[in-house]
Order: sequence, then structure tokens, then C-alpha cells
Amino acid sequence: MFGTFQEELDDKPCVYGTLKPVQTWNPIIINFQHNWGLAKDAWRAKNWLDKFKLWFMPTGWRPKDVAERFPISVDMNAMIEMPDHGEANTDHLGHFDKVFTGHFHKRQARKNVWYMGNAFPHNYADAGDDARGMMVLEWDEEPVFHSWPDQPVYRVYKLSEVLENPKGLLIKNAHVRVHLDIDISYEESNYIREQLIPEYGLREMSLLPVKNEEHSQDLAPGEISFESVDNIIIDQIKNIESEFYDKSILLGIYQSI
Repeated sequence: MFGTFQEELDDKPCVYGTLKPVQTWNPIIINFQHNWGLAKDAWRAKNWLDKFKLWFMPTGWRPKDVAERFPISVDMNAMIEMPDHGEANTDHLGHFDKVFTGHFHKRQARKNVWYMGNAFPHNYADAGDDARGMMVLEWDEEPVFHSWPDQPVYRVYKLSEVLENPKGLLIKNAHVRVHLDIDISYEESNYIREQLIPEYGLREMSLLPVKNEEHSQDLAPGEISFESVDNIIIDQIKNIESEFYDKSILLGIYQSI
């Protein structure tokens, strides 16, 4: 409705929850910390237009000179940033043998701090990373991690790769996102899904057109690209999961209008 929808990107994992914990119970700080951050960026900006524009731009936008001089780095999945985050870092926990914490997608460790990761892969941000499950810790032993044998997994492929080696790529309980690097008809795409999903026990298979890099590079940073109404409706119909509706019939009705 407002043109703010952004489809999940394969190269930019989604991060759920609070990116920057407030680390306080003070209601004034909690409610006005973001305004304080904007005020500091406005003060630091050298360009007067940026000082004004800052208050009306989309969330996350910062003047270029401010972002370069005062970078904000929050990467919930990378060991180079975590667990050193905010006011706490691993050196503060050095008097413990082991510290176990979460919740972050990727199973990882740094010094004596262990992040156990999600209980199972969560979305396409975890594509190809199946190290999820549970941890068992016995006295005086190292942690042992166990991945669930039938957990949902996520994969992203090109159609040419899937057609060339379906047995090697498609696994049971997988959510598969396939980018159409080959021109096929709507009927052919339906046929591929109808054949491969039951044959390999997939939970889901979505076929998506390859993004046009030539035109996407024409957009300046911060600009919004809009999908056509047809694309939005067709995507919504394709994502319907119901035993009472046949998606192919619904798509046929819509495309005949």
C-alpha cells in the first residue's frame, strides 16, 4: 500500500528482534533513544540539507559523511562483530570457563562465549546452513551439538542447476527458491513444481524471475523500486497454501481477466 514492501534478499539475511539492546529500564531513554540518535547525526552532518532531510528519510538512512565518520556496525550473524556488541564484550566474561547464550541464527563461538544458534533453520537467510538443533553439555566435557534429522532446510538455486542435477540438490523437507535463468512458460513452471515437490518430498518450491541487474543498477541508493500490481497479485496467489483452493485455477482466472 505504501510502497515500503521489500522482498527478502538472498544476500542480506533477515535479523529478528532488537538490533541494539537498550540495556536499561529507564522509560525516557527507551522511548527517546532513537530521537537522540537522529539529533546526534543531524549535529554531525556537514551539509545543512542533510541536517533537515535526516528527519524525513526512511528508517536507517544517514548522511554519507556521518556514516563514514561515525559508522554503526551491527551484524547478528558474523563472528567478527559478535559477541562484542554495545557495552558488553567477551573480555567482561573472562572469569567464566564457558558462557552460553543466544539467540542468533548462526551457531558460533568466540573465546569462551558460545552462541547456540536457532533450534532449526528459520528462513532463506539460513540457506545452505543446516547446523541447527540442540546442544548437550556434560560436566568437564566440551559441548556437543546435534542437528535435527528431519528439520526444514532452505536452499536457493538456479533453474538450470536444478534441471541438471535434481537428485544432488533437492532434499527432503527443503524449502527451495529457484531463480529462472532459463525462459520457460507458465505451464512448464507448474509442471516442474508438480513433479519435483512430491518426488523429493519438498515442503515448498517457488520459481522466481531473475532480477534485471542492468535496470536495478540505475537506482540510486535509498530509492524504492516498485512491482507492478500484476506481479504482486500473482506472487500472493502462488504463496497460497490451502487444501481448498487450486492455485493454478486461481492464476488462470486472474490472467484471463
